[in-house]
Amino acid sequence: MDPLADLLEAQFEPLLRRWVSVVAASLAPDVRTTPELADHIPAFLRHIIDALRGPVRLSQSPVDGHSVVGREHGAQRFRLGFELEAVVREYGLLLHILLDLVENTGATVSIRDVRRLIDLVTNAVAEATTEHARRHAEARKTAEMDRERLLAQEVEARRAAESASVEQRRAFQALHRSEENFRVLAEAIPQQVWTATPSGALDFVNRRVVDYFAVNAEEILGAGWQAVIHADDLAECVSRWTHSLATGHDYEVEFRLRRADGAYRWHLGRALASRDERGGVAKWFGTNTDIHEAKTVREELETRTEFEQYLAGIVSHDLRNPLGAIHMGASILLQMEELGDRATKVALRIQSSSERAARMIGDLLDFTEARLGGGIRIERRPSDLYALTSTTVDEVEAAYPERTVDLTRTGDARGHWDPERLAQVALNLVTNALKYSPTGTLVTVHVAGKADAVELVVHNDGPPILPERLGRLFEPLQRASDEIDRKTRSVGLGLYIVNAIVRAHDGDVEVRSTAEVGTTFTVRLPRDPARRPST
Repeated sequence: MDPLADLLEAQFEPLLRRWVSVVAASLAPDVRTTPELADHIPAFLRHIIDALRGPVRLSQSPVDGHSVVGREHGAQRFRLGFELEAVVREYGLLLHILLDLVENTGATVSIRDVRRLIDLVTNAVAEATTEHARRHAEARKTAEMDRERLLAQEVEARRAAESASVEQRRAFQALHRSEENFRVLAEAIPQQVWTATPSGALDFVNRRVVDYFAVNAEEILGAGWQAVIHADDLAECVSRWTHSLATGHDYEVEFRLRRADGAYRWHLGRALASRDERGGVAKWFGTNTDIHEAKTVREELETRTEFEQYLAGIVSHDLRNPLGAIHMGASILLQMEELGDRATKVALRIQSSSERAARMIGDLLDFTEARLGGGIRIERRPSDLYALTSTTVDEVEAAYPERTVDLTRTGDARGHWDPERLAQVALNLVTNALKYSPTGTLVTVHVAGKADAVELVVHNDGPPILPERLGRLFEPLQRASDEIDRKTRSVGLGLYIVNAIVRAHDGDVEVRSTAEVGTTFTVRLPRDPARRPST
C-alpha cells in the first residue's frame, strides 16, 4: 500500500472541490459550471494515485508510460478560451493543494512519491501546453484550407471580379488573424516556444528564447540552436530530432541549455508535427520547459536512496554478524558449569543486550525496506493467527515472569498470511501493552474469527496515550511516552512496522485509548488476499 496514494484516495472529493474553487476564483471567474472547470482533473488525480501505487525501479523515469490526460485538458481549455498561462498555473495550484494536504495531515510521504508527483505534474504541464499550441496550429491550417476552398469556388463559379476580390481579402485577413493569435499565445506562456520547417530549421522563437540566451533571434534560427546545448547532450538531442524529422514522430528530449550568464539549466524539449491535407509534415511546434529544480531534486533523492540502500547493506551484514558472534559467545558462557554468579550475571546482560540490538537492527532494516521499496515484503502461506499468537505470548511471558497475559479466541483463525511477520506484529503489540501498563494489571489478547477476516485485539490498562500523539502513533520515530521509551532505549519504529506489515496483508490497524477503558489495538486481516475485510 502507498500512504500518499491512500491519502489522495480518501481526500479525493475534497481535493477536487478545493481545486475547482481556487481555479474559479483566481483563473476563470467567467466559467461558472463545475464540470467545465473540473474537466480532466479527476482523471489526472486517478492517474497520480495509480502511478503512486505502481511498481517503480530506480532506473525507471516516473514519466514513462504517461497518459494523454494532459493533452485532453489542454484541448478543453483551448475550446473554453483559456490563456495558456492560466493552464500552466492550474497545475501549479494543483501541486500546491496536494502538498498542502500532505503537510496539514502530517502524512508520511516517501521520496519515491515526491519524485513521481513532481514528474507527473511537470509532464502534464508540458502535455497541456503543447496541445494548446497544436490547437492553434490546426486553427491556422483550417483558415488556410478555408481560403483555398473559397478560391476554388471562385474559379469554378467564374464569379465577378469584384466578388472574388472581396472573398480573397477576407480569407487573407482570417489567415493573418490566426498568425497573430499564435504569436500572442507564444509570447504569453512561460515556456520557450519555437517552430520549425519540415526540414527541421527553426523559423520562429518567442521572446523568452531571446531573453534566456540574450541574443538576436536570428542567431537561434536555422540550426543556430545547437550552439547553446551542452556538449554532452548535443549528440542525443540531434539524434532524436533527426529521427522525428524522418518519421514524423513526436520529439522529446531532456537537455541542458546555456543561459546568458553561462549557467546550464535542464529543460524538457518537446515538439509535435502539424500535418497538411496529404498527411505530410507542414510545421513543427515545440516548447522547452525548465525542469532544472525538479531534475536536481530527483537526482539528489536517487543519490540518497542509493546511499540508504548501501547503509542498509552495512547494517544487515557488517553489524548482524558480530552481534551474532557476541550472542553465541554469551550463550556458550552460560552453559559452562564453573561460571560464577557474577560472571553469569554479566553473560546474561551481554546476551540480553545483543538480542535487543538485533531487534533494533531488524526494525531499522524493516523501516528501510518499507520506505525505499514501498512496503514490507511478505510470503503468504496457510497460517493460524491464534496458534502463532499463542506461541508469541508464551515467549513474552517467559521474558516478563512477573506479568500475566490472558489469551482467548472465538471462531476460525486461519487464513493466508506470512506467519513470521504476523508473529512480529503480535510480539510488538503484546510487548508494548506490558511496557505501557502498571505491573499489577492484566493484559488481554483476543483472536476473533469473522466471516471474511480475523481480528487480533490487544488491550491494557493504565494511562491513556496523549491525544496529540495518538494521531501520529504509526509514523516512524513516534512514541507513546518519552519517559518509558528512554528507559527501554526504543527507537520508535515498532508500531510503524506493525502498520506496514498489516497493510502489506491488505489489512488495517486502529487504536483507541481513554482513561476510562485503557488502550486497545485492533488488527483486521482478510483471510483471502484478494478480498478486504468488510466493515
